[in-house]
Amino acid sequence: FVVNGIFAPTSVTVSPIKYTYTDPATQCANSASTTITVLACVNTGLQEKNPNVSATLYPNPSSTGKIEISYLEGLSSVTIYNSLGELIGLQNANNSKLTIDLSDKPDGVYFIKVSTSNGFERTFRAIVQKQ
Repeated sequence: FVVNGIFAPTSVTVSPIKYTYTDPATQCANSASTTITVLACVNTGLQEKNPNVSATLYPNPSSTGKIEISYLEGLSSVTIYNSLGELIGLQNANNSKLTIDLSDKPDGVYFIKVSTSNGFERTFRAIVQKQ
């Protein structure tokens, strides 16, 4: 199933395939069969509310472990997860800019969920690669 050029199966698809080959020199023939199962896509758990609203996270990647998030309407909270999905930090904010300090954390990928009081949520993927 393809939507807007992106493969997005919505249900399980099972397709039997049979391949037959005949050697033209000897006329010897044989065949093999297999079944391909394509599973439905599952939710990643990173759903966003109002994903068209603009927020920024920089620098990304961060060479110091410090990352700044800004949003014009004002932030209410920022939740930080490591690449295993473990909660590693939660910060409340009351203005439009916040600096997150991950300098004491190991290099890697972090997921930073930004929430505002008006219901806006967005999850960023941030890379920390200290020099």
